[in-house]
Amino acid sequence: MKNKNIIIGFLAVIILGGLAYLAWNKSNKTSTVEDWNADFAVRDTASITKIFISEKSGKTFTIKRQANSSLWTINDSILAQPGNISLLLKTIRSVKMRRPLAKAERPVVIKEMASRHKKVEIYSNEKLLKTYYVGGEPGDLVGSYFLLEGSETPYVAYVPSFNGFISIHYRVEFPDWRYSGLFTSTPRSLQKISVQYPQSPKDNFTILSKGNHFELMGVSQPLDSAKFYNYLSLYRAAHVEAYWPDFTPHKRDSVYNLPKYAIISVEDIDKAKSHTVELSLPFQEGAAFLGLLDDKKEIVTLQYRVATPLLVSKSYFLKNQPAISK
Repeated sequence: MKNKNIIIGFLAVIILGGLAYLAWNKSNKTSTVEDWNADFAVRDTASITKIFISEKSGKTFTIKRQANSSLWTINDSILAQPGNISLLLKTIRSVKMRRPLAKAERPVVIKEMASRHKKVEIYSNEKLLKTYYVGGEPGDLVGSYFLLEGSETPYVAYVPSFNGFISIHYRVEFPDWRYSGLFTSTPRSLQKISVQYPQSPKDNFTILSKGNHFELMGVSQPLDSAKFYNYLSLYRAAHVEAYWPDFTPHKRDSVYNLPKYAIISVEDIDKAKSHTVELSLPFQEGAAFLGLLDDKKEIVTLQYRVATPLLVSKSYFLKNQPAISK
């Protein structure tokens, strides 16, 4: 009897151990699947060279990292806003599962994401690192619905320390991403500044880089060095207030036909920093200047406090001249 009890006890231990192993193994497999389904982050964002975002509506958007640079371009041509790029990369690096969907929530979310989503493709030197779909927001507006490509299980994903929905970080509206920098030249890269006044040619001037210094062309009198180099420094960080791509044809024609008060051109070693803007006077003192940018004649506005210091006359740089703009 004693031996029989020992055998029964031994078998019970084996059976319980086997059941425990099966339960653990099943749990571990489920956890592994869930971990894969919810692994949205790309932690090494320094390796990312391209991000492609497309909407179900057909809108597409591509940003690429410039070689050996921290700058990114939009659709291979326009510089992207550094702050927005930084926020997107932080989201890509930090996004994680907040919670799985409730059973009743899942079919509703899947149906909604089928009709409205953003597809995000992340590349490193043309190698696809990650693809996922970003949908709408849950009821509490914390996080957004995410679905990894190849998975059938959406989750609510979020960025820790960010209390809000994150789908907005993947927006495809072009003006939201565009860098506002108009003139962003350094003394090393700046080659030429030309300011022309169509209605007052005597005030036109050109400044050229001459290796290790700059010259005001066509002037033999002594210059006020402080004014001259302070003026050059303004071209380090002159930003547009806004781009206006959605003007109606009527409004666009009205802007095109305004008298041109000044034309400012900058040439830089970096061609992406070379721009020409044609400015019309604001309608009232202190209001923004309207401008036409480069050959495409894009409509922009420049704040009064940004444009006015650039609009000086040639005589402004001469010694003993009042320190006022034109």
